[in-house]
Amino acid sequence: MLATGLLVLKIIGLILLGILGLILALILIVLLVPVRYRAELSYYDEIKAKASVSWLLHILSCKVVYDGELDMAIRVFGFRIGERDREKEEDMAEPVSETSGEAAVDTADKTVVESEIPDMGSRAEEGLAEEILRELKEEQREEEQTKQQTKHQTKQRAKRRAANWKNRFSFQGICDKLEEMRQQKDKAADFLKDEGNQTTFRLLLRQVKALLKHILPGSMRGKVKFGFDDPYTTGQVLMYISPFYGLYGKKLQLIPVFEEPVLEGEGWLRGRIRAGTILVLGIRILLDRNFRVLLKKWRK
Repeated sequence: MLATGLLVLKIIGLILLGILGLILALILIVLLVPVRYRAELSYYDEIKAKASVSWLLHILSCKVVYDGELDMAIRVFGFRIGERDREKEEDMAEPVSETSGEAAVDTADKTVVESEIPDMGSRAEEGLAEEILRELKEEQREEEQTKQQTKHQTKQRAKRRAANWKNRFSFQGICDKLEEMRQQKDKAADFLKDEGNQTTFRLLLRQVKALLKHILPGSMRGKVKFGFDDPYTTGQVLMYISPFYGLYGKKLQLIPVFEEPVLEGEGWLRGRIRAGTILVLGIRILLDRNFRVLLKKWRK
């Protein structure tokens, strides 16, 4: 009996370990497997674009294509979600029309039946007219009361606003405002001079740079052909962008055309985003004690 109980406990422990291992594996997959994205764009008399996002060997994927019309497809394990079945929609349209026809017939029958009901007496009509008149008078009275209250509130707000402007632009109001600005300036200077705050700012700057480096495309290429009616304008544009050649020279090819106005080109980019990396950057910021203090003050 004891051996059987131990065996049952052992089996339960193995099942729990398996469940915990599965949960840990899923967490690691979510944190370590990156989301990959890719985009393509071209313009030759018309715009064509394509973008895709995928995760875990395309188990989850989303693709957006624009070629005169916008089309988006979301797939799970290769199966498209939300795909329209036009045949089913056409099949469902027929019974709807029949139902509407039957409803129209029923409405017509009801109209005929209602027309056969005898007219109410003149006394009932007079009582109904008096009730309607009472309701209209009540509504008018309520509307007048509402308008009066609104006018009164508007006048009060205008008086308060005028008093505020008068106090603000009086000599004492201007002096108080200058004193308030001086105090705010002193507080800001003390805040920026604090060594702990400076350390926190440097930490934030490093993490923001790391985040941008991580989420921005890792690879990108493109070429642009451009030209204007006046060759001088084309030369001016080349002169203005030439100092930034070190930033785009390896990734973007510029082709100037001096004979005719033209603007066309194409490009693509791709990158990846890993949730674990973003989580680590966020944890580094939250571990800073001074940042937590500033966050609590900001929430208050």
